[in-house]
Amino acid sequence: MGKKEKNINKLTLDMTKGRPSTLLLRFSLPLILGNVFQQFYTFADTLIVGQKLGVHALAALGATEWLSFLMFGFMQGLTQGFSIPVSKYFGEENEDLVQKSVFHAVFASVFAAFIFMLLGQGMITPLLSMLKTPDELFAMSSLYIRILYLGIPVAVAYNMSAALLRAFGNSSAPLYAMTIASFGNVALDLLFVMVFEMGIPGAAYATLLAQAGAILYCSISADAAGTQKQRNRQGAGNARGTYDARNGAQEWERRLCASGSGDFGGTDETWHSYGIAECHYGGRRTRCTVRGQRFRHFVPCRLYGGQ
Repeated sequence: MGKKEKNINKLTLDMTKGRPSTLLLRFSLPLILGNVFQQFYTFADTLIVGQKLGVHALAALGATEWLSFLMFGFMQGLTQGFSIPVSKYFGEENEDLVQKSVFHAVFASVFAAFIFMLLGQGMITPLLSMLKTPDELFAMSSLYIRILYLGIPVAVAYNMSAALLRAFGNSSAPLYAMTIASFGNVALDLLFVMVFEMGIPGAAYATLLAQAGAILYCSISADAAGTQKQRNRQGAGNARGTYDARNGAQEWERRLCASGSGDFGGTDETWHSYGIAECHYGGRRTRCTVRGQRFRHFVPCRLYGGQ
């Protein structure tokens, strides 16, 4: 296995090739660890808010837990569903349909994010009332969940980018992103709540900014995978082009000799370039050379029609 192939396998994983048990274990372990690190969001908010702002603020966060799980759990499931066709066509090695599926998934995610952001803002007060949130907690709970719901596009962007990476078999990058976001959330909670004394809104802003950092990491990982895949494809195209060029040059020699005489071979020098052959890159036909050089040699006509 070449170096380029190893590199691409670090960024994507073809789940259709290899031992199923090994593939499933390699893919699922990062998912499990990612869920563990995701709990740091709630843990950090609860610990820091409780220590700094007191029991009422902590109870206000607890009153929004169901609303947060309802909305963000639904959006996570939605983005995972959007990524299913991507993984299907990736396994079939159908690049055209992969690209179309990614476009449709991103478009649908953006549309859903803004629709549910608007719906969420209108649902907050009725849902908190339905949950019989105490009056002394209502304002703090409403403010906290309102900020989080305004950040639904951020959460959807992270979940969509992570889902697409998993569709390509890369479950490690979302794990690293979630790890960075978890520790970033703790640091931002300490900064906004403890240092800047922003109160409950500070905890909400810390969560959104931490998710923005996770989006950035996933975007970098996806770009690296795409770049490496393109280089890998170009490398294969160059190798094929060289092979086709050499075969084309040999065919050119054969036809030249067939039109000559028996004493032509081995005595007459002929200039030619392998660039006379056609190279094939991604379905396009173009002229090329081998290492950009021309070669002088004798045409061995006695091997062909000159005899």
